[in-house]
Amino acid sequence: MKKNILYLSYDGLMEPLGESQVLNYLKKISLTHNVHLISFEKIVDMQNVQKFQKFKEVCSTHQINWKPLRYSQFIRYVSSLQNIFNLFIQALRILIANNIHVVHIRSYMPGVAALPLKKIFTFSLVFDMRGLWADEKVDRLGWEENQFKYKFFKFLETKLLKGSESIITLTNGLKSYLIEQGYNGKKITTIRTCVNLDEFYPINHQNKDASINLGYLGSADTAYDIRPVLELFNQILCIQQNIKLKIFTKSDPEIIHKIANKIGIKSKFLDVGFCNREDLNVAINDLSLILFYLKPSFSLLASMPTKIGESLGCNVPIICNAFNKDIQELMGDSNAGKLIEFNNTQEEALETLNFIGNYAQKSTCRDLAINEFNLELGAQKISDIYYAI
Repeated sequence: MKKNILYLSYDGLMEPLGESQVLNYLKKISLTHNVHLISFEKIVDMQNVQKFQKFKEVCSTHQINWKPLRYSQFIRYVSSLQNIFNLFIQALRILIANNIHVVHIRSYMPGVAALPLKKIFTFSLVFDMRGLWADEKVDRLGWEENQFKYKFFKFLETKLLKGSESIITLTNGLKSYLIEQGYNGKKITTIRTCVNLDEFYPINHQNKDASINLGYLGSADTAYDIRPVLELFNQILCIQQNIKLKIFTKSDPEIIHKIANKIGIKSKFLDVGFCNREDLNVAINDLSLILFYLKPSFSLLASMPTKIGESLGCNVPIICNAFNKDIQELMGDSNAGKLIEFNNTQEEALETLNFIGNYAQKSTCRDLAINEFNLELGAQKISDIYYAI
């Protein structure tokens, strides 16, 4: 029997993250369940009539009852309260009009609305953590642990962990941590940041003996630090110069070029710009590997960047730092990637070049993506959770 699901997302469906990590899952899940979705959309996206209509049609085609709410961000804190109030009212209407069996909340903010609704209605709650949200704010955005907002969201986290019938984590590391904190491991499921492997697939890997394209995908700050990547690239250039670093990011290109210039990298070796999602598969396939460095922090035990599945799906390996136990286990002895310390040494540059030279390794990249980052498997796990609770 199909269950009636109410999915609450603070991320916009029309944002790349929302399309990848919400809509793509729900298109699969809607085959086995009746899905109601509330998401917060940026005004600029809602005013894009063509784009808005496209997403409405996709949801309609897959029988997803989508209720987009306008994301307010004009007045700090007040706007957040307004967003939560609007979410509460819209969710209340859906709960009244439908026999909702499961409410699935993506991250913490929707939990502010979901918890009081759980006292009024009978439904099972799925807490899809995505990470240690409050601790991420401390590690990346300067929050202090003695601030009220941090204490509030840690209190909310505890309430959601205790009050949910199912918890979804991105890493086994976070699952183990929660078990150590006394939470029931039987209700915790690890589902990675999965990708649609029909969208991210190998095209070809020819002409790799000519010029080499290294890649960097996504943010250059907050959780990430692009400087160690640029320092490694500079060390590589000292050995050979038929190499280019392609950086696909929304971050300010001028800032990246300034950092590179201070390190001693000439602009001709860099290509910095934004890549639309529909062009990403081709762009990744043009790369020999993807590099990134995550700033060491406590909250990283819960993190698993989407770019990993996207890169491996294209049969392109990764080189990064050992940012948590999960990435260490995933890479292990696998030839799908390599973990280095980013010590700005010639030794690491040579290791990287040797890794690039061994293209037989990449037969395992796609296999790892299929086993660990496969949207089909991720959506099936979520569907199974809905049936089980």
